[in-house]
Amino acid sequence: DFRKAIRPHWSIENKLHWTLDVAFGEDAGRKRKGNAAQNFATLNKIALNLLKNEKTLKLGVESRRLKAGWDNKYLLICRCLLPEEKEKLQQMFLIDYSSLYQPAYMA
Repeated sequence: DFRKAIRPHWSIENKLHWTLDVAFGEDAGRKRKGNAAQNFATLNKIALNLLKNEKTLKLGVESRRLKAGWDNKYLLICRCLLPEEKEKLQQMFLIDYSSLYQPAYMA
């Protein structure tokens, strides 16, 4: 049945779009010059994947994005693709995010 085959596709599409809209405000963007909209969409998807793969803090994607914008050390950890790199950075900066306080807006 065609409907059963197409339903999972739209489920994934809706989840991705909702996350991009909530975390990155994609629907509010007004990029109209040339390929700007497509370029920003690609960058947002890359950033979303990096943030989703970062597991040192138990925060939502939007809170992780904000933290990465405020904390350069956390941004470096988010950018690490290999677990060995992440461990090396955490040791280098002596980062222990397990004991990090969470501001009221992240609670």
